[in-house]
Amino acid sequence: MGITIWHRGSKVPEKVVAHILTQLEDKYKREGYRDGTGFPSCREKCFFKIDEPIEPREKEHLERTKVSKERANVEHFVRELQYERPDQAEFLKNRFEEELRRDVMLPDDFNATHVKGICLNLPHTETFCVEFVKDDGKDEWRSPEDITKTQYARQSGIHVELCEYLTDVERKMKNAGSDLKITDEGEYCDDKEPRGSVQRLEGRLEDGRQIIEKVGGMLAAAGWQTDQFVPKQEPTSGGGPPGKRPSLEDWMAARRADIVLSPFPQSTVKLTPIKQE
Repeated sequence: MGITIWHRGSKVPEKVVAHILTQLEDKYKREGYRDGTGFPSCREKCFFKIDEPIEPREKEHLERTKVSKERANVEHFVRELQYERPDQAEFLKNRFEEELRRDVMLPDDFNATHVKGICLNLPHTETFCVEFVKDDGKDEWRSPEDITKTQYARQSGIHVELCEYLTDVERKMKNAGSDLKITDEGEYCDDKEPRGSVQRLEGRLEDGRQIIEKVGGMLAAAGWQTDQFVPKQEPTSGGGPPGKRPSLEDWMAARRADIVLSPFPQSTVKLTPIKQE
């Protein structure tokens, strides 16, 4: 729950990918973030680089985001919403058609083979990544949909900072004849909104905070405890390099043990219902 920034982009050649990632790395270094590539201690105020073959589970995820699957999902939700929430149904249809026109959706014949990117870890915010995936046999790289939740950053400055990084990437991609779609639930750097209203962003963050508190109160009233963090040495905790999500096997083991894994390997979260008398 809470305010999230979404982005995804259309195809660019590898030289543009290299230019964008190098510029981001230089900017992060100038702003005092350390290079934590390969170091498990890279948790906050550091970045790490990615340059590796695509993993099977990531390829499976990308398969689910191809245009035909996206179309089927949109059509399903439109049918669900068209009577009770026609405004939301219309919004979904319009967003899908716009992204289709802008060529920012993965085509059905896209065959992902390699990923390059750079990810930034900031306090109280999800890992922010700009990644590009190669289409097999072509000099075409696409930025698949990625999201960063900033609700818990406690200040609007971090959200603004991430927006500035994304709009800079957007400019570079447009200069190369490509495009980057940005959807900002904080309405600061959203494609549909005039940019630069910190006041509106702070209002949206406050709205998110109130919703979370309200739902948290409802869960507490229903008998759920506050999140409890379980140490890393738990056998079902995640592992792997910083910023990497736990493996599918970790997720399945955690699900069987009723544990929700954090994207960060140092901890997991266990939710325990309180028995009602």
